[in-house]
Amino acid sequence: NISGAAATATATATATTDPLSFPSDPSSACTVIETFDGTSGLDAWAYVPSASTCRTGSFVYGVPVRQVADSCIDTQPDGDADDGDGGGAFFTAFNDRSAGRDDVDGGACVAQSPSYSIPPSSRPSSSYALFVSYFFGQRDTGDDGAGDDGDYFLLELSTDGGLSWIDLVRHGDTQNHAYWRRIRAPLDIPGGSAVKLRLKVSDGNRGGDLVEGGVDDLYICPLDDGEGDPTTTET
Repeated sequence: NISGAAATATATATATTDPLSFPSDPSSACTVIETFDGTSGLDAWAYVPSASTCRTGSFVYGVPVRQVADSCIDTQPDGDADDGDGGGAFFTAFNDRSAGRDDVDGGACVAQSPSYSIPPSSRPSSSYALFVSYFFGQRDTGDDGAGDDGDYFLLELSTDGGLSWIDLVRHGDTQNHAYWRRIRAPLDIPGGSAVKLRLKVSDGNRGGDLVEGGVDDLYICPLDDGEGDPTTTET
């Protein structure tokens, strides 16, 4: 479980971005693999209407299609996180009619993962590393503010089945080009944890912004006995 300083820590996107440390062979090395490519993830991550206040932008599975707002800001990337290979991702909407028709509007769209059971270990020091890809696209800066009723992107982590949460990534009411970012969680996950992730993407009511967000390629991998890091590769 998250406890002590880690329970109250808020990690920023800059602090957790780790583009060079993704598992080189997740199929053999990792305990949890979610690629959203049709072989994992489907029917697991879900939009949560009871926690959402948005009018449009409920989450879907599929392949994002590049959307460019009128200010030349990409609000949705072209393809998934695997170099746009068409495998799939989990994101706020296809937006295939026109930019601004199906993006997040009127509040926060909330989605949540299932609970991933991390095996306990006979060694108390054993732990796991969590990696995930995400994108966030926003056209305008400062139109709604960055409070709970404003514009923001928030990806949260729980290791106790959803009883407590910390921030993995938080973006406020600022312009963002949408592209896939790869991050590593700022804390190691102990064996025996029940891991959940929660995603909130919000466009407040005070302005007419274009806001999108999504996730792809979640890996939870045991740390090795030597260096304390999973096998990694440059990307």
